[in-house]
Parts: sequence; C-alpha cells; structure tokens
Amino acid sequence: MQKEGFKSLIYGASSGLLMAIPQIWCIFAPIQLIALLPVLYLAAKKEANYRNLFYAGLSMGIFYLLPQAYVLQFPLSMSLILSIEWIFIFSAFTILSHRLFRRQTVFNAFAVGALFVLLDWINFTAVPFWGIAQTVVRPWSAYPKFISFICITGLTGIAFLIVTLQSLIVNIIVYPGRKIRFVSTAAILVLVFITANIVLQSGKAVDRIKVSAIGWP
Repeated sequence: MQKEGFKSLIYGASSGLLMAIPQIWCIFAPIQLIALLPVLYLAAKKEANYRNLFYAGLSMGIFYLLPQAYVLQFPLSMSLILSIEWIFIFSAFTILSHRLFRRQTVFNAFAVGALFVLLDWINFTAVPFWGIAQTVVRPWSAYPKFISFICITGLTGIAFLIVTLQSLIVNIIVYPGRKIRFVSTAAILVLVFITANIVLQSGKAVDRIKVSAIGWP
C-alpha cells in the first residue's frame, strides 16, 4: 500500500473514533463538530482517488463500530452485520462527497450535509435492530437546549448542521481565496439554527406527557 493509502486509513480511523466516542459517552457529543474534518478534507482534495477514499471509509466504519461493539458487548454476528453496514455507509459518504466537492461553491457543503442525512436515515431504517435510537447524532440528546430546532427538522437536522458546517470549514482550507464566502455562509447557517432555538425555547409548554421505558442497566 502506498503512502497516500496509509494516510487515508489514518484519516478514516480518526474520524471513526471521534464519531464513536460520543456514542459511548454522550457528554462528548460536541466532538462531532470536528469529527468529520479528516475525511472531508481528504474528500475535498482534487487529487484524491476512489481507492484511497474507500480505504478511508473502510477504516472509518471499522473504528466507528468496534469501540461500540466492545463496550456494548454486541454478539459476533451483530458486530459483523453492523461492520459491513458502516463500511458501506462511510465509503459511500467519502466517495460521493468527493464528487460533490468538485463544485467549488457553497452549495457543495449543503449537498454533503444532505448526503450525510440520507446515509444516516439508511442507517436507522435498513437494519431493524439498530433503529432511530442509534442515529449517529443521538448523543446530542445530552444537550437539549442546543438542539431545540429538531422540533422542526427532526433529529437528522443535527446531522445536516454539523456536517454542512464542517464541509464549509474544509472549503475554507482547500479554497482560501473564497474564504469570505464560506465564512459568511457558515455564520448565516449558525444564526438560523440559533434563532430557531431561541424561538422554540421561548414558547410555553402546551401539555404534558408521561413516558415509561424498560431496558437494561
């Protein structure tokens, strides 16, 4: 394997671990704000090839799933199924993101964010025993005041926000000559979501619900 191939594996492993940590300890959910920068940077590079992008997706899927499988003591069969699923999802993400980044406009960041939302939806609908409780942005439930906007967008609105913002950051790094355009877009995006949070939190509760749950310690 060539040097670039090893770098791709490292990029993928870094993003995978950074995405996995909050799944184990929800308090670290903010790590997701930078977790995808390594693989998005790789995807945004013009010289990136599909083989190295696949390597990144492969290692990202493995390093995302294995820590969770170990901590949660998944059965071997379940671990294998989920490993294959995550390798597919993250490989698709890195490869398709590379194609989207070819358009050197702010819209590529929104397109990458939308792509991640779609792949996350596939994640919690394709495998029945996984479910929406295991969406990659589930850990943000530890910060309810920061995610009030999901009343409008649904849980995947978090995925769209954090991935779009990181895609804009990567654009700033790769295309510094267009920094003002990407920075202003990121500022507007954050302002929109903050405004939605403020509006939703200022409203009064209209009713009460009771929730019961059963599970394991």
